[in-house]
Amino acid sequence: MAKKPTSIRQGVSARGIGMEAWTVLIVAVLAMLAFPIRVGASYTATDTSNPCAGASGMNDAGQILSAFPGSGCLFDNGVWTPIPFPQSNQEVRDGPNNCGQVAGTETYEPAPGVFTTVAARWSKLGGVQHLGPMGADEFSEASVINEAGWAAGSYSVSTGPQLSEGHAFVWVPADSCWSWPPPPNVSPGLHDLGTVEGGDVSRARYMNDKGQILGWGNTYADPYRLVPVVWEFAPDGTLVTTVMELGGWTFNPLHAGINNLGEVVALAGDGTRLVAWQRGAYQSPPQDLGVPPVEFVFGSPEEPAFYALRLNDMGQVLLSHDFPPVSFDAAFFDPPSAWTRITDYGVRPPGLGTS
Repeated sequence: MAKKPTSIRQGVSARGIGMEAWTVLIVAVLAMLAFPIRVGASYTATDTSNPCAGASGMNDAGQILSAFPGSGCLFDNGVWTPIPFPQSNQEVRDGPNNCGQVAGTETYEPAPGVFTTVAARWSKLGGVQHLGPMGADEFSEASVINEAGWAAGSYSVSTGPQLSEGHAFVWVPADSCWSWPPPPNVSPGLHDLGTVEGGDVSRARYMNDKGQILGWGNTYADPYRLVPVVWEFAPDGTLVTTVMELGGWTFNPLHAGINNLGEVVALAGDGTRLVAWQRGAYQSPPQDLGVPPVEFVFGSPEEPAFYALRLNDMGQVLLSHDFPPVSFDAAFFDPPSAWTRITDYGVRPPGLGTS
């Protein structure tokens, strides 16, 4: 005679399948119904007649962002919508997330001869939200937005036409979008991220969906020595600042990234090598990923070769540079393998080599 189960879990297991297995099976079926696999699907190219210029981002709903200085448009359900910042000279920097939100900067003239630049977030449903300080002598800019709707950037006091001094910030909405992985529970509003190692200036440039923010700090005395840093919030909402070990490399802040695992990559040295840090090892020297197999074309010492660096949650890296009319190049890194050159076309000046 079989022994009678003494608990629900034991009884289900005795029938040959556990509650966890049923849960996984149900979730898998629902996922297949929500995201059917398209076997033999055909695709048609569509001219979207973009009133702005080009495309710079896309979310899972198929919304496309066209973001260039002085203009911004969102493509949704076959229609381009200009991003209607109420004043002039807007600059859309990042997005859209899956809630259709974008982050950027708006410059306007609240009084004759007085110009103010304000970090802003926009969506078709919510309109424009100003995120940063609004004083006549204060500036703020939003550089990145994540899936939860957090926006990060810098705010400063103006001493001229450019942002010349200030601190990195992150702005947390009261009505976060659903995202996975979720960010920690942090009080809404603007959070000053402070400076780095007693420096004078800090900047926030990249952010993942968990709210980890990659940026840098520097001093007035040595403005070209950039110290990379990751800011994040502990589960209790406490801000944690981790200065990253460069191990003798220099840090290129214009071409870097942080994924949802907290892995960081950045161009280093003279801008022709890629280095990487692992989550939990920011204070150890980075891994040298080598020289991507692309031809490095520099417009000037201040203009790096790459215009795009993408890092996904598998640790794969895509690098590309475009220097019209000289050349276009792209390379792909898939750990732990070596680099793969993807494409190589364009018109080269003499001496740049061949494919």
